Order: sequence, then structure tokens, then C-alpha cells
Amino acid sequence: MTSTAEERQREIVRAARTAGAVDVNTLAARLGVAKETVRRDLRALEDHGLVRRTHGGAYPVESAGFETTLAFRATSHVPEKRRIAAAAAEL
Repeated sequence: MTSTAEERQREIVRAARTAGAVDVNTLAARLGVAKETVRRDLRALEDHGLVRRTHGGAYPVESAGFETTLAFRATSHVPEKRRIAAAAAEL
């Protein structure tokens, strides 16, 4: 269903914030990816401070009302940001 890592991770955070916790098996089925892919996404999200991993899943670190961390925003939409930077540098 969701193809890019960024889209998957955004959906994982959304699901975790909505439900209060997420399960690797459920996410893998919902996103149409392997469980190891979900685990990698959860590791990346934990590194960005958005979720805390548990055995078989994760729970959100911040509630839905808060803004995402700078680390997560800095790693979101990187190709688009690079194109914008390159265009600005030419000016």
C-alpha cells in the first residue's frame, strides 16, 4: 500500500498516535511490507525520537497535538529540499 520509507514512517507515527501503540505484525499487513521493513522503520523513528520501540511494536513518544521533532523534519522530503536549495543557490 504505502511505498516509500517516508510515507510508511509517517503512517506508522499516525497509527501509533491514534491507537496509543502499534504492533509489527499488524503494521506489516496494513502497509503491505515485510515485518523486517516495519522493524527498520521503527528503528529509524525511534532514532528520531518519535516512537519508543517495545517487544513486537512501539508506542508514540509525543502526542498528536505536538509538532514533530526537528530531526524528523530535517530528514523529511530531502530530495525536494535539495532541489529547492539548488535552485536558490543559482539565484
